[in-house]
Amino acid sequence: MVLRYAAMFTTVIAVDVQKVQGEHRLQRIGLGIAVADGDNFRIVSARDGSAGLGMIGTQVLQAAEQSLDRVTVALRLATAITIDSPAVVAVGGQHEKVVARHLIWAQPKSGSVSSAVWFIRGGESPEVVDGQGMFLPENFRETRHLHVDVGEFFLGIPGPKAFAMQGLPPGKPFPLAASHAAAACATPLTIDDFKSLAHYLTAAASRQ
Repeated sequence: MVLRYAAMFTTVIAVDVQKVQGEHRLQRIGLGIAVADGDNFRIVSARDGSAGLGMIGTQVLQAAEQSLDRVTVALRLATAITIDSPAVVAVGGQHEKVVARHLIWAQPKSGSVSSAVWFIRGGESPEVVDGQGMFLPENFRETRHLHVDVGEFFLGIPGPKAFAMQGLPPGKPFPLAASHAAAACATPLTIDDFKSLAHYLTAAASRQ
C-alpha cells in the first residue's frame, strides 16, 4: 500500500515567463507535489488538509513535502535557474542518495522554455552519475516507475532509501564527460561555471 501511495505523487516544477523590456524572463518558479486528477494534475498539501488521502497517504505526502524543503537554488538569473533537489536513484541495483540538478532556461526572444537534468554523486570529488544528462521536452510529464529495496523496510515502515528512481526521466540524452563535469557539479555554481555549461548545452542541443 505504501508503494501505491509513493508512486501516486509527482513533483511539479512550474515557471512563469513574462516579457520585460522586450526580453522574456523567468518571473516566478514554483515547486510542489501533485496527484493525477483525470487528464490533469492537482496540487496537494498535507499542511492545509486539502489532500484527502487518508492516514498513510498523508504520511507519504508529508515525507515528499519535507524533501521539497531541502531543495536549493544553485544559481538564479533573469532567464535561467538551476535547482538542486535531493533524490534517491537505483544504480546497479543499489539505492544511492544523489542530487538531481535541474537547469531551466527561457529563450529571451521567443519565450520558449527548455530544461535539462542530471544526477550528481557527492563526495570529495563530485561526479555526474553515468556521465550523462537528459534534455526534457517542453511541458514534460513523466510516468515514474520506482525501484523498491525491501531491505530498507523496518516492521513494514519504509526507510529514507526504500524507494528510488530507476534513472533519469525520458528525454534526449547528452554526455557530461570529465571536461564538462566540473561545471555541471560545481557547488556553489558560479556565473563562469554557468556560462561554460550553457555554451556546452547549447552546442549539444543543436546536435540533437
